[in-house]
Amino acid sequence: ATAGSLLISYARARAEAAGFKASVGLLARPERVLILALGLLTGYVVPALWILAIGTHLTVVTRMTHVWRLSRPAQARAS
Repeated sequence: ATAGSLLISYARARAEAAGFKASVGLLARPERVLILALGLLTGYVVPALWILAIGTHLTVVTRMTHVWRLSRPAQARAS
């Protein structure tokens, strides 16, 4: 879950450095905080961590795919 959370921020920062907007995906920071808080408050920490682990990695893949699709027309124009 931690690696996925770090990768989300890294993927967005790299995309924005390349000039693309990458605020897409399933779990942004507020959603991640909410899931973790609910897990801690209800005692379901392990299921919350599983949701975060899967959801954060899906978000990273979504952001990477989004930026890849946005960059394809830019690559075609450069050729």
